[in-house]
Amino acid sequence: MIKSSHEKNEHIYDLLTQDSYFILNRKLNSYCGLVLGAFIVFLLDKEKYHKYNGELTQDGYFYATDMDIMLMTGLTSSQVSKLKNTAVEKELVFIKREGIPLKTYYKINLQKINDIMNLNKTAMELSYERIIFENKEQKDISNLLNVSEATLSNLTFKDLRFICKKFKVSYSGKNTKLEIIEKILEEKEKILQGGTPAQGIIPVNTKSEASSVQELKNMTFKNLRIMCKELNISYSGKDTKDVLINKIADFKGFLEEEPKEEQNKESEEEAIVPEIVFDKKDFEELFKEFDISYTYKNQLAVKKLREKMSDSDVYLYLKETYENIKATPEVKNIGALFSSKIAKGERQIISKSTSKEKKTEEKKSEAKKTSKNLIKEVINDIFTPNNSDDKLMEKYEKYSTEEKEKIEKKAMALCASSQNISLDFLKAMKKNPLLFSSMLKPFIIQVLKKQLDEAS
Repeated sequence: MIKSSHEKNEHIYDLLTQDSYFILNRKLNSYCGLVLGAFIVFLLDKEKYHKYNGELTQDGYFYATDMDIMLMTGLTSSQVSKLKNTAVEKELVFIKREGIPLKTYYKINLQKINDIMNLNKTAMELSYERIIFENKEQKDISNLLNVSEATLSNLTFKDLRFICKKFKVSYSGKNTKLEIIEKILEEKEKILQGGTPAQGIIPVNTKSEASSVQELKNMTFKNLRIMCKELNISYSGKDTKDVLINKIADFKGFLEEEPKEEQNKESEEEAIVPEIVFDKKDFEELFKEFDISYTYKNQLAVKKLREKMSDSDVYLYLKETYENIKATPEVKNIGALFSSKIAKGERQIISKSTSKEKKTEEKKSEAKKTSKNLIKEVINDIFTPNNSDDKLMEKYEKYSTEEKEKIEKKAMALCASSQNISLDFLKAMKKNPLLFSSMLKPFIIQVLKKQLDEAS
């Protein structure tokens, strides 16, 4: 008799469950997570029990209630429901409901579990894939070369940090999301350009290879650092690729080659109009003024702009773009949009709607000010002592008990009608004399004033 795939994988019963304890497989745990992994092993143990007692249905299912699962696992009803749905989505368990009344039947996908346990990936790799791409489109991240900018942009800040940890990309807690993406892509670029001996790529002999500025530009960041060490050129961890190229070029006496036509044009322009010469530090200072990090991406963008425009035009363009972005109220992340704009060479245009919004905001602020002033006036009216009212209350206190009761009844009726509350509620408030008198006082004054008007 030919065994089914389910029967062929029944050895998993003994691998993951024993009479008095469960066994958590590392790969299964990494693939599912601890809670779901333990839930699957619990159901596996139930299936094993029902199989050996001949209690499975003809198609291999067993019956279990949510109450039984909650009782044996300590999970809540919502947790059980969520785990069942996740297990079905991952094709770890088959679930069906049938019978009158409806009953829930389970069957473990032993083939799927066997495949997970025999995956050609480490438990650590499976853990990273679960954490980074959980509830997202699955992508292969076993190699940094497979990670694209589009993939990284769709990930959360937390996911990006996990990728940095996986590929040993250094970052700090102060780095923004864009900066971390840049660091990961830079690491990928290093591998593509220079590679490492582990990847079967032989590093260049830095001393013999570099003989011009252009060749230095074609070298990787890592090889430039190696060259600096070989030539005893001092550098810091903050130095960019361009800074290292300049240091090596100065040391070796390289001159950057430029087309003769462009040199002639530049000399003619300089002869006609003397131009202000900007240093790299000037642009770095400008970014500090904007409170935006002068990242590798921003440095490349400025470099491209300086190739197309004069330094003064670039300087003015950067200031104009920043000011216009800053003046746009709907922009939440000024730094990110600014970096994106200058990388594409785009300008930020302030729309008419933005200026209208400013005017409406100004009107709203004026309205708020006037309303605040009105509130202040009302508060002053309430808390400023009124001599005439105080005199009326002094006279009221001298009235007989019968007269006071008559005035009090009228005041209560007036209070009930104006405040839209019942007389029974006011009568109940008498139990708290202080609260009752403070609430009724303004209405007693109204009754007394009315009596004075009628008398006059």
